[in-house]
Amino acid sequence: MRIEELRLQTGAGPMVLRFEPRMTVLGPLDTTERNALVDTLLAAASGTEPGVVLRYVDRTGRQVLTGPDGPLFLDDRCPAEVVNGPGSGRPNEHGPILSVRSSDLNLGKDDEPSVDDRVAVAEARAKCDLLRNLLRSTTDTNEAADRIHAELLDLDRRAANPVERPGRHLVGLLARRRAALERRLAEAETTDVTALRRQLSALTAEVAAHERRLAATTTPSPAELSRDLLDLIGRHARHGDDDFLPLLLNEPLTQVPADRRTALLEMLLRLSTRVQLIYLTEDVVVRSWARSHSPGMGVSVLEPV
Repeated sequence: MRIEELRLQTGAGPMVLRFEPRMTVLGPLDTTERNALVDTLLAAASGTEPGVVLRYVDRTGRQVLTGPDGPLFLDDRCPAEVVNGPGSGRPNEHGPILSVRSSDLNLGKDDEPSVDDRVAVAEARAKCDLLRNLLRSTTDTNEAADRIHAELLDLDRRAANPVERPGRHLVGLLARRRAALERRLAEAETTDVTALRRQLSALTAEVAAHERRLAATTTPSPAELSRDLLDLIGRHARHGDDDFLPLLLNEPLTQVPADRRTALLEMLLRLSTRVQLIYLTEDVVVRSWARSHSPGMGVSVLEPV
């Protein structure tokens, strides 16, 4: 089965969503909107959603329309097989249409990040940034110490020389400049650069350790994710793997660190040569990746406004 088009009535009027045969990324959609669209697609496949029409290609290659009279073949209007029938064992998800969440792929519960390591990583990164900025400022001041002292001497000379003495409108500005230079020198003199570098090195190692633990618990390899998805397909298919189409990916990578999502998204794109994928998301990383692959690479991007 391959979904081609969904027509539905909204408060703003009729809406038509057309899906790429391989992979369609739809967003930004928050949790409520994603769940509502999943429910609508599942209900539309069985013809139980008033005012909603789904057009798809069945496993024999024939186009089917759903509606109040159930699914009908588009060419001769004869009844077609109901694809969403009871018996799969998943609430509200039957037949060859399956909504996949992060919890289905052992990536944690939906919308419940792994708090401890994520918080620790964020806090350690913030401390590293502060230390880097302090170290950079101290190093820059030390390297410019001779120039700063020369500028201070020049300010003293100008203030003492009646000919070069600044006008009243510059006195305050030069005084503030002197105070800023003296403050930079005082901070640099009291900062232990060696201790600062040692502390930054320890914090950097701490961040790396937290990230390794976080990745180990939430991030599968592309091969592992592909295997898990195919296992999921096999457990719920009625007519074999190739009939279990499409997969509705309901923000499945929400637990995965942003810098690791691209490899998994590339794996999903490869998988889409076998299985139609509809990816519902509010993730800017996923949407940016999808736009970079569209058009011409099997990915379409729907961004409702």
